[in-house]
Amino acid sequence: MTLQQDGDILPPSDVNIKVTTRKADTMMHATETSVKETVKMNDSKEINEMNKIEKAQALINTFASGDADFAAKLLNENYIQHNLAYGTGRDAFVGSVKYLAQAPVKTTVNNIRAYEDGYKVFLQTVYNFAGAGEQVAFDIFRFDEDGLIAEHWDNIAAKAEPNPSGRTQIDNLSPVEDLDKTEENRELVKNFLHDVMMGKTPEKTPDYFDNGKYIQHNTRNSRWS
Repeated sequence: MTLQQDGDILPPSDVNIKVTTRKADTMMHATETSVKETVKMNDSKEINEMNKIEKAQALINTFASGDADFAAKLLNENYIQHNLAYGTGRDAFVGSVKYLAQAPVKTTVNNIRAYEDGYKVFLQTVYNFAGAGEQVAFDIFRFDEDGLIAEHWDNIAAKAEPNPSGRTQIDNLSPVEDLDKTEENRELVKNFLHDVMMGKTPEKTPDYFDNGKYIQHNTRNSRWS
């Protein structure tokens, strides 16, 4: 059997080759599409299986990886940014990730501490943005009801040498214990800030210390060791 196409007679072998080639091209395109869809599904599944701390850590790590698409998936569209150096909104954050990815010096991110409390996550991290120098940051992330990061506050200082007591901004990691005393400890810290740090009742200062023990990490203050 032979077929005619554009005035030419094609032998069966040629017909089979052309049909097979077209079918192979179609299958290849379908495979490529399937791979892309699978990657997207895996990303979504991975995010859904993360807890809040893991999501916050994944977000700051996009500064190093340059994965702007992944950052976008972690953020609420109306993400609120309180760092005055950056614009607010998801697109602004994604833009900063893309900008750092193009820098000649790679950004590094070293998370030191991470805590979760309700819908908020607190991180302490050492950043070096595009080789500008190491900075120690406190980041607070608020999550929305869908598990997306909706708001961010931070405080950043240049990484310093140990203070006169030999303490640094990041040393003395301690395990998280006594979770059953969370509310009691929250109230203790709030009262300490009021009585001592704000100077409202300074005579209560000794009451907050364990036999005078107090570890001070402030780089400019070593009144306590």
